[in-house]
Amino acid sequence: MSIQFVQPSFLWFLGFLAVPVIIHLFNFRRFRKILFTNVRFLKELKEETQSQSKLKHLLVLLSRLLAITCIVLAFAQPFIPKNKNQAVSGQNVVSIYVDNSYSMNLQGDDGSLLDEAKNKTRSIISAYPASTKFQLLTNEFKGEQQRALGKEEAMELTDKIKITSSSRSAEEVFIRQNDFFKQDQGENHTAFWMSDFQKNYFGQPFSGKDSSLQLNLVSLSTTSPSNVYVDSCWLNTPVVQLNVPAELSIKVVNDSKDAVEVPVKFYLNKTQKAVATVKVNAESEAVTTLNFTVSQPGWQQAMVSIDDNPVTFDDSYYLTFRIASKISVYHIGSSKNIYVSKLFENNDMINYSFALQSAVDFSQLRQANTVVLTDLKDLSSGMSQELTQFVKQGGTLMIFPDSMINPGGYSALAQQLNLEDYLAINGNEEKIGRLDFENNLFKNMFEKIDDNMNLPSVKLHYDLNNRLQSGSMKLMQLQSGGAFLNLIHSGAGKVYQFTSPAQTSAGGFVVHALFAPVLFKIALQSIPSVQPSFIAGKNDAYKLNVANTGDAVFHLINSDLKKDIIPDVKSSAGETVVMFHSLDDAGIYKLLLRDSTIAEIALNYDRAESAMKFCNDNDLMSIYNTSAFKSVDIIREKTSVFEKKLNEYNRGIPLWKYFVIAGLVFLLAETLLLKYYKV
Repeated sequence: MSIQFVQPSFLWFLGFLAVPVIIHLFNFRRFRKILFTNVRFLKELKEETQSQSKLKHLLVLLSRLLAITCIVLAFAQPFIPKNKNQAVSGQNVVSIYVDNSYSMNLQGDDGSLLDEAKNKTRSIISAYPASTKFQLLTNEFKGEQQRALGKEEAMELTDKIKITSSSRSAEEVFIRQNDFFKQDQGENHTAFWMSDFQKNYFGQPFSGKDSSLQLNLVSLSTTSPSNVYVDSCWLNTPVVQLNVPAELSIKVVNDSKDAVEVPVKFYLNKTQKAVATVKVNAESEAVTTLNFTVSQPGWQQAMVSIDDNPVTFDDSYYLTFRIASKISVYHIGSSKNIYVSKLFENNDMINYSFALQSAVDFSQLRQANTVVLTDLKDLSSGMSQELTQFVKQGGTLMIFPDSMINPGGYSALAQQLNLEDYLAINGNEEKIGRLDFENNLFKNMFEKIDDNMNLPSVKLHYDLNNRLQSGSMKLMQLQSGGAFLNLIHSGAGKVYQFTSPAQTSAGGFVVHALFAPVLFKIALQSIPSVQPSFIAGKNDAYKLNVANTGDAVFHLINSDLKKDIIPDVKSSAGETVVMFHSLDDAGIYKLLLRDSTIAEIALNYDRAESAMKFCNDNDLMSIYNTSAFKSVDIIREKTSVFEKKLNEYNRGIPLWKYFVIAGLVFLLAETLLLKYYKV
């Protein structure tokens, strides 16, 4: 066990030990002449007092030497180091990460884990010298958290730390702290992580490495609570229709060691629509389905909730979807195709309009959900460009070719949308042999799927040049293997490419029972789909098919939370992106532009935070390799003894106070010797 010094330069003052030695030496050689009238007993007295005087002088000298030595050593601040990597001099740079995710709201020995983390953060800041530079990092990863702070400012920011929906992995925290250390030239780099160390975030393989860093894992202990939560929800149909029964699936996870039965409530537009009881086995999950019907068009706000304590942030799940009052179908042809027009004209859900190829209203085309092309021999370059832009921005295009296409009539459109080109027409009659029942187009269309279904026959169809990169999917395939209906995704939109004209002369599809549901389902699915939910606190964005909104300002409003936020907006060719990374609270937000509701956005807390599994000391030591850092220490002390342990960690076991006491004792001994030791 070696003793080290914080201020070893003070040891030079031990040279002052020569001063009392010199004084005492001079005092020994001084003689005083005393006259006596009677010297009869002097010889005997002289021998006795001379030896006593020498002893007294030596004791006084020793006391003074020891007093000076102790005082000098006290100023040098001796200590016994707790570990061999302790830094005792140089500029200290300390980065403190405080995990303020939702799991830190759990109760520990000293209140909530976050309160305990804040108290220990204050202790860390207090334990370091005034010259220390600090970084205070939380899960928000704000830009201001990358600058160096003084002690007072670090204390103030500690007081302001609150629970947030954001969570960070160990890799993310290390990268942030490492960036901070790189921008500072301090000699002593120390990192503290204040966390409950959930396995989902800190129990994963870790590749961080910094041989100059002292890493301290301050583990905040809590008993792992039983937690039951709503993991996710999803609609079982891609498009919910007005006044048509729909299904919502709900996944409930039981993270406890006992089986539970949980009542699950479903709310639509803040009105309870259904309730079900779900039984979930221990450490398992279960999925239940609830039925509902929407009676009003427009945006729909849905919420699923359960009651579970003590962890409640994940008991609710929000989602939104939209039901259009009308589906806009724009039909373009050389003449009005009676099969297409009769299907859409008399449907209350369809806003149908027809235009001759020579009289297309492009503004109306841009506003449509679905554009249908029938009986066109070719397409002009201008028409091809308009259709391409329409599809790229999320529109749906259906193509029924004419029976006599001009050479290259569709090649420009095919090239721009990556479609397969129409080649020679094939007059061999054959039946449609297969439907892709896995595709959403045919899901729930049939009550029963029969291998011997009566599918329509085809008299005329075009062969296609199979482009390797077209990415087309054969939704309806002929018996010969050729395509009857291809689906191609292009940009944000879709193209349904038929290879046969929409005429009875080309086959029986237009008069078959399959014709109406296929075309209607295509139109129904052309309603712009919206993501039903997002994760709060993430850098998510909402895309609008609007090229430019001018100087208008978007607002994200949640009246229940009393929040009105102006989000960041980026506009590019053909779309506007609204970013809402600043939203930390779960709920449903209305996106407003010029006081009109553009969209409704559902935010949910990250369910990775819901798994209440935590790393123990063995887990942490196996993950955070001690050889990758200068040192790795796990600290679990309670707040009451944390500061003492922290001082011991920083300065070892300090001895200066003992030397101060010893110095005072020796000075007192000198005083007593001079006053009471009579010679």
